[in-house]
Amino acid sequence: MGQPRQVQAGQLAENRLTAFAITAVIGNGAAGRGIIEGEGLTMEIAYFVIMAVGTFVSVISLAGAAFSHWRKKQDRQFEAFREAMNEMVREERENRRDSFVHLRDRMDALESRKSSAGKEVEGRLSRIEGELKGIRTTMDKIQQWFIDNAGGK
Repeated sequence: MGQPRQVQAGQLAENRLTAFAITAVIGNGAAGRGIIEGEGLTMEIAYFVIMAVGTFVSVISLAGAAFSHWRKKQDRQFEAFREAMNEMVREERENRRDSFVHLRDRMDALESRKSSAGKEVEGRLSRIEGELKGIRTTMDKIQQWFIDNAGGK
């Protein structure tokens, strides 16, 4: 036995035409039947078998054409779904990339603020320290005045 082969759409159309041609020749009315009926029961059985085969081929080719049409429709729907999903993934990827870039920019801005804020605090502390050193002489003078003017006389 040979391997079963897949039937293409063109072959289905050819098979359908063959089946219709067999049906037309065999079912040719009185002329076709007259020849077959004249031969007796064997010819009736042959006629029946040929009609059954022709009908079977016609039905199979019609079912194959319908299945082929249905399959193409399913493939188109699947491709449309696939494209929609790919588009959604592409958009989501772009949105996430934009979000990542935005977050990186914010982190860079915060880092620069942090370093500038640290420098600013350091500058303020050094100014306060300088002011405290300047106040020390004044505080020493005030303390000395209290020592001199208060108390033990």
